[in-house]
Amino acid sequence: MKLAFKEFFVKINELNLPIFFFTGPEAYLKLRAKERILARSDLAGYSKTHLDGPGLDVGLLWDALSSPQLFTRGEIIIIERADRIGAPAKRSLLEILENWQEGNTASKVIIFISQDDRIDAADPLEGHLMTSPKAYHVFFPVLTENEVVSWAKGEFKRRGLAVSSEIMERAAGAFSNDIYNWINMIRALELCAGPAGEVKLEDAREFLGSFSFQEERILGDFQRLALEALALKKTEEELFGRMTAAMERLLGASPESDQTCVLRALRVFADLVYELGVAKSGVYSSFRKRFPEVYYQLQKAAPLLSWPDIKGFYAALIEAERNIKTGRLEARSAFQEFTAVSARQMAGRSGRNLGGGPGTGLGSRASAVGHAGQV
Repeated sequence: MKLAFKEFFVKINELNLPIFFFTGPEAYLKLRAKERILARSDLAGYSKTHLDGPGLDVGLLWDALSSPQLFTRGEIIIIERADRIGAPAKRSLLEILENWQEGNTASKVIIFISQDDRIDAADPLEGHLMTSPKAYHVFFPVLTENEVVSWAKGEFKRRGLAVSSEIMERAAGAFSNDIYNWINMIRALELCAGPAGEVKLEDAREFLGSFSFQEERILGDFQRLALEALALKKTEEELFGRMTAAMERLLGASPESDQTCVLRALRVFADLVYELGVAKSGVYSSFRKRFPEVYYQLQKAAPLLSWPDIKGFYAALIEAERNIKTGRLEARSAFQEFTAVSARQMAGRSGRNLGGGPGTGLGSRASAVGHAGQV
C-alpha cells in the first residue's frame, strides 16, 4: 500500500500493517519515520533487531520472524540498506516474507530502509514490498526550500520559540533545503532561547557564520549566467561583461577574501558543468529532484554541446583553480582569464563570437588579462 510521506506522518499511530518500506533520497525524513515508529506507544516493550542489507543473514531473519516472544511483547526488525541485499539473499528473503505474511504476523514489525534514490519496480523484492497489501510503501522526496522553511517555522512554533524573519531569511539562504542543518540549528537555539522563548540573531551566528544573504543572491546570479553560457544564449561581449560585473558585486558583498569568493564562483560553474555531463549521458541524478528548473535548462543545453566542449570547460576551471592556488595569478585575474576563455568558447560554438573564429586563441582581452596577472 502506497502512502504519501505527509499522510504517513499524520496517520503514523493508526498504521497497523506489519511491514514498512521506506525509499527516496531524503535520508533525514527516513530517519525520522523510523524513530516515530519506534516511539509509538503500542510498540512500547518491543525488542529491536538491527540487520544490514549487504551482509543480511536470511536464516537469522527467519529465526526472528518464526520464534515466539518469551520476554518481550513483540519485536521490531529494522533492515538498513535494503537496496544492497544480494541477489541470492533477496530470493530467499522474498520466499520467507511470502510464507510469513500468509501466517500469523502479530507481534512482529519489519522496517525496510532503502538508501537508493530510485525505486526498481522490476526487482522482485522491491516490487513485492511496493505492492503487497500487508506493507506500507512510503517514498520520501527531497523537499524544496519553501517546504523546509515552512516545516522549520512549524517546528519553531511547536517548541515555543520566537524567531525573527531575519534569522529565517539568513538560515534559508545558508541551509536552503538541508534539513540536517536546520534541525541542528533549531535544537541549539532551543537551548539558548530567552525566558519567553525569544531567539536573537547573535544566538544563531554560530550556525549562520559569516553568511551574507546578498552574497548568496549574487552566487545565484552566477548560476543563471552559467546556464545562459551553456545554453549559448549570449554573445562573448555580454557574457564577459556580466560575469565580470557579478564578480565585482560578490567581492564587494562578501567579508571573505578574494580567493575564497572566486573559488566559490568557480564551484558554481563546476557543479553545473558536471550536471550538464550527467544530463547529456542520460544517467539519473538527484539534482533533478532538488533543482528541477535548473536541471530542465541543462537538459535543453546538453544537445548543443559536444563532449570535447564539456571537457574544455573542465580544463578552463582546473586551470583557473591551479592559477589561484599556486599564486601564478591573483584571484581576480584568474577569474577574468577563465571568463574570457569560457565566453570565447561558448560564443564561438553559437557563431556569435566577436573578433576571430573559434580556435583562434583567447583574443586581445584574454591576452591582456594574462599579462596583467603576471605583473
